Amino acid sequence: MEESAAKPGECPKCHNTGIVREKDGTCHTCWDCMQAGKLDQHSSRIPESRIRL
Repeated sequence: MEESAAKPGECPKCHNTGIVREKDGTCHTCWDCMQAGKLDQHSSRIPESRIRL
């Protein structure tokens, strides 16, 4: 994957989002950030899914 210029302290692959989008359109977790412990499983930025139970 082609890496663009990242800001200092920013992951060049996911730009601190935790999600890497490949050229073929697939998405996956940024393994570099996961290994470094930068990913938070309790995110406050959860989108509304509109699922009713």
